[in-house]
Amino acid sequence: LELEARAFDSIHPILAKKIKQMDQEMEALSNGVRLHQLLFDLNVDKQRGLRYPLINGLRLAYGPKGDLQWKEITTAWAQMLQLVLFIGTSLQFKSKSWRIVPLSSGGKLMYLDPNNARRRDVYSFPSETKGMGPALRALTALLDQLIAHYYKTLQKQQLLDDTSSTRPPYEMSRGHIIGPCDLSKLNDNEDSGWSQVIQCFACNLQWLMECASDMEANNVLYMATIMQ
Repeated sequence: LELEARAFDSIHPILAKKIKQMDQEMEALSNGVRLHQLLFDLNVDKQRGLRYPLINGLRLAYGPKGDLQWKEITTAWAQMLQLVLFIGTSLQFKSKSWRIVPLSSGGKLMYLDPNNARRRDVYSFPSETKGMGPALRALTALLDQLIAHYYKTLQKQQLLDDTSSTRPPYEMSRGHIIGPCDLSKLNDNEDSGWSQVIQCFACNLQWLMECASDMEANNVLYMATIMQ
């Protein structure tokens, strides 16, 4: 009994600290704090679309122009891949075919063919030599899957009966259409077309980030009511 008491005394402070941290997180979420927005500041000019989308103050672009150089573009896409990965994790999304490898500078998106173990397609962000067209096609297809998973989660939790009641700013279909852009018909040298794709992608990702934040906050508050 004495040994068990000592063991409990050593564990008790650790458990108390964890409970205190949980209480602090629940209080923060109940006060409107959103973890996604704390880590990633994504800004999009939705009205005119004349400015580059910004992530943590960095410009998201298809290629360099004027004072915008590859160094900033590479770092911005690294942040973007980290955000996509963070949203997918918070939504408990597990893809059978896609893997994100965010790096400190840029990153990679890997496609693993579930029907062919030898096939592994790797897309780099950004690709200064080949262009980012293939990588953006892959990332858009992944975002389409993420949004579909979000709807399934809402329906599973009986929070949504009809997906038409909440939609992203730009409709997506077949993994290669987003808003007015059909990525399968864009050539890699069509900078203006890809800039529009990035604009639509950033808008939809910002919408999904807000949805994921709301869902996570609701889940934490639900757990808090159960524990009280």
